[in-house]
Amino acid sequence: MDNRDVFPDRGNMWTFSADAGNGGSGDGGNGIVGFGNVGFGDGGSAGDADPFAVTAGDPSGAVWNEVSHTLVVRPGAVLTLSMASGYENGTDGGRIVVEDGAHLTLDGVRINVSARRDAAALLVDSGRLDLVLAAGSDNRLWSGADRAGLENGEHELVIGAAGPRHGVTRNVGRLSACSYSASEDVDGAGIGGAKGERGANITINGGVIEAFARSDRRNAYGAGIGGGYGGSGTDITIRGGEVAAWSRGLQGSYGAGVGGGQSDDLFGGGTGGMARRITVAGGRLRASGNVPVGSGLWGGESRDISVAAGTLA
Repeated sequence: MDNRDVFPDRGNMWTFSADAGNGGSGDGGNGIVGFGNVGFGDGGSAGDADPFAVTAGDPSGAVWNEVSHTLVVRPGAVLTLSMASGYENGTDGGRIVVEDGAHLTLDGVRINVSARRDAAALLVDSGRLDLVLAAGSDNRLWSGADRAGLENGEHELVIGAAGPRHGVTRNVGRLSACSYSASEDVDGAGIGGAKGERGANITINGGVIEAFARSDRRNAYGAGIGGGYGGSGTDITIRGGEVAAWSRGLQGSYGAGVGGGQSDDLFGGGTGGMARRITVAGGRLRASGNVPVGSGLWGGESRDISVAAGTLA
C-alpha cells in the first residue's frame, strides 16, 4: 500500500496542552479535551496483507484472516501489537477481534474503519480484555456508526497505561476510541456497546483517553463510555487517567458522556438507556452529552452514581 495517513489533519480539533498533567489544559474553545489532529481519511487499500505486527509475546497468539481482514487474538494471549511496516499511518481495513480473553498492549495501533457502519475497530467477542497503552503511544480505534470504537459489550474490560503517573500526561499512553460518521446518525458508544447493546464492566485505571460517539452532520445517540443507542451503561469505574467522554452530534447529542445511550423506548418508561453503578473515584473526567454522567435521553433512572470531589472537570 502507499502508506497514506488514514487520520489526516482536519485542523481545529481538540487538544491537551503540553503541561496538562500540571493542571493546564487546552480545549479548542469548546470545553472538550482530546488529541488534536485526529481527522479522517480514505487511507490506503485494505488489501490482504496483515497491517498489524506482534512486537512482543508469542506471534502464534494472533492469526490474520485475510478474508475478513481481521486479526484474531487467541484465548489468553499476552501480546504487544503495533502497525506493520508500510502501515505506520494506520489501516482503514484491518480490525482486531479478541476471541476469548487476552492481555494486549497497544503500541501505536491506528484503525479507522468508520466508512463501514457495521465495522468495529476492536471487538471483545468473549472473556476479559486487559488493555495497556504503551508509554508514549498514540492509539486510535475508530469504528462505523453502528459499532463502538472499542467494543466490549458486557465483557470485562480493564484499561491502563504505561508511563509517568501522579497526574503527568507527558509520555503516557493515549487512546482515541470513536463511533463516527461524517454524515449519518451515530448509534454506537465510544467505548462500550454497539447499537442496541449495553456497555458494562468497564474499568479505567490510567492513560489519556478520549471516547466519543460523534456525528459531524446529524445526531449522536450512543454514550461516550457506556451504552449504544437503546443500551444501558452499567458497572463503569474510572480510577485514574485523563478521560474525555462525550456524545456529540451537530444536530443533537442524546447519549450520556458516561452512562446510557438514548433509550429506544420513545418518551421513556423502559429500561433502555439507564445508568447503574457508575463510579468516578480518581483521575480527571470531562464529559458531555444529554448529561455528563447518567442515563441517556428518555432512559431509565440513574442509580448508584458516585463522582468523587475534584474528578469531574
